[in-house]
Parts: sequence; C-alpha cells; structure tokens
Amino acid sequence: MKRLIPALSIAVLMGIVCSAQAPVRGFMSHRGVHLKYTIAGENSLQAIDLAYRAGFWCIETDTRYTRDSVLVIMHDKDINRTCTDLGGKKLKEKVPVAGLTLKELKENYRLKASREKDRVQVPTLREYLERCREYGFLVFIEPKLHDSTGRFYLDIIREADEVLGRDGYVITSNNFANSVIRNTLGIKDVSLMGLLYQTDWDTMSSLGNTIFAVSTTGFCPEDYSAYVRRAHDGGLWVQSAAGLLSKDAQTDFRCFNLIGAEGDRVNLIATDETAPDFTGKKGRVVARFSSTDLKSIKDKLSGIAPMEFYGLYFELSCRGQADIVFGDDRVRTGTQAGGSVSNGSVPNGSIPGGPVSSEGSCFEASYQKMFFNSAPSLSFENASSDFKLLSCRVQVVEF
Repeated sequence: MKRLIPALSIAVLMGIVCSAQAPVRGFMSHRGVHLKYTIAGENSLQAIDLAYRAGFWCIETDTRYTRDSVLVIMHDKDINRTCTDLGGKKLKEKVPVAGLTLKELKENYRLKASREKDRVQVPTLREYLERCREYGFLVFIEPKLHDSTGRFYLDIIREADEVLGRDGYVITSNNFANSVIRNTLGIKDVSLMGLLYQTDWDTMSSLGNTIFAVSTTGFCPEDYSAYVRRAHDGGLWVQSAAGLLSKDAQTDFRCFNLIGAEGDRVNLIATDETAPDFTGKKGRVVARFSSTDLKSIKDKLSGIAPMEFYGLYFELSCRGQADIVFGDDRVRTGTQAGGSVSNGSVPNGSIPGGPVSSEGSCFEASYQKMFFNSAPSLSFENASSDFKLLSCRVQVVEF
C-alpha cells in the first residue's frame, strides 16, 4: 500500500516546533473504526483503513503477549469478546491470549464482524504498526500487562522504534507502565500519555514529555475545566474522551459539549463511534440543511438511501423536552448532567450557521456519530407540550 501522508512528528504533537500539520483538535480512533465490531473487527487492520477513510488523525491500540511471547493486538486478556471460531460461532470456553501461540491464534480464530469477508486474523503488533505507517498515523500503544521488570514495555518500544521511529508513537497507560519506562528502564525520550484521574498532577508532571488524558467522566465539570486549562496554560497537550464505549455513553451530550467548551485547549478527542470533525478532505457531503420543522428534518433524511459508512452531524437548540432519536440512540433533552448544557460555540465549523443561540433557558447540544450499513435518521419523539425546536443544523457525510 502506498504511503499516503507524511508521518506526524511527535515534536509537532508536543508543540515543540511549528504545528502546521496538526489540526486544532484531532480525533483519535479508539481501537480503530469497528462500530461495535460490525463494519470491521476491533483492533483489526481493516479498522485502521476505515479510520483513515473517516479522517481520523491518530489511532489507539492495545497489545499483549501470546504464549510464545509474540506481541499481538488485543485489548482483553481473553479473546472471547472480540473473536469467534473459524465458522463465526461464539466461543464457549474462555480462551486467554497468553494461552495461545501466535500460530494457534492465527489459524483457529477470527475477529468478529458482521460480514464474513471482514472476519480476519488478529494482527501482530508489527503488522498493525506497518499498516499505520502507510497512512502516516501517529499511534498510541497501550500495554495491557503490568510488568515491573520492564521487559514487556521494552519489547514494545523496540518494535515501535523499528517500524515507526521514536517520533511515530506514544505509550499510553494507567501510569504503571509510564513509571516503569521512566524510572526503571530510564528511557526519557519516549513520549507518554497518562490518565490523570488514575494518578495525580505531580506524578504525571514528573515523568516529563507526557500528554495529559483528562477524562470528561472522571471529574466534575468544574475540575475537568480546571485541569484542561492548567495543562494548556503550561504548554502541555491534552487528550479527552467523547463516547468511549467502555466509559462514556455515546449519547452523553454533556461529555462532547464539555470538550467543545474548551475550544483549542483540548488537542485530541478519543472516541469509538463519534465521527471526527469534517474538514472536506475526507468524505462526500450527502446532505446539509437547517430547519426548525420536525417533519421536514425527518423527511429530508428519509430520502437518503442506506450507505455502508457515513457520519451524521447535528447541532440543536430547543426548549421543553423530547427524545432525540438518531440511529439506535435515544436521549432525552434537558436531562444530561442536571439539565441545560451549552458548548458556547459550534465545534464543527463546516455546518452552516454561527454559534447555537443561548437565549433564555434552553437545551443546546451538538453531536457527530459514525454509522454502518443504514440510512441516516434524526427525529424528535415524545415531545412535551411546551417543546420547541429553536434551531437544528444537520449534515450527512459519506466516508
């Protein structure tokens, strides 16, 4: 596969040199684009391809040892959640990654996906990094084993150095691995990302060359904002999460709006299903419109044929309560984190219109989500008698 874009330097990421290549806020594809292992297998090579198609800026993955000490891409200690047998059937007994040789893993199991053609082998770390290199992705690698000796982390670093170079990846962890890398192995120039809610500010800062991952759900809104601003003002890069399936509800507008309220203080947004900001470089606009008429919005979208892979972007402001239904998601307006929320600006500048109005007491939200093998839909159901849609901007992008 031909190299498509130049690899991003970690010096650019950390703001040491000019960041002309870096977006104002980049989106990190968490375990690649798999959409609950439907369109592709979680952490598969195809999930990397789809992340590139959707316009993600960087990618996150996980690695473990097989029984014969080969680094493979797998989040869980068992393969049961993400894999099937060769016939696509669910595994009945627990199958630990550490109990399989690479040959056994490759020959007997496949990653889950909706279509048979997409059920592929679990990649090795080297295979995964080589695919990411072809797209120029910066790769965030999470070691899934605790190893106080550091051998496991050293093997990851050596392999990543060989494939990507020292400036092509970041080691990310709950800070156990980060501490061993810095203090036991004495490696000071590998870039790290640490989870702030699992440690403290001084510990993170002492490691040096570290991106601060500030969770939207690990802190109250006030503390979240304070930590983001403190890191930003100190010249540090900040990563936050919107819609991680393991931690945050996909339809929690509060999380997405908290990030939006910080503007360019948040440099990276990690997500499983939230679509990256549309810049016009990737994807084709299928529809774009503004309306306050509920039926008109539904009718406009109903005329769009099903697509394999697309993003639905919308921003709205309303009074009263109603269920916002998009795809399989349903969320009640005015109920996120105690009621009205406002991001104060429109994060996706490609949708026509200025900032969402904050006039009076109203619910304001923006969201952008990826979908697989369906037709776009957005509707408002179970509306209260005082419900009024003040503004709604919609965009559909085929990837």
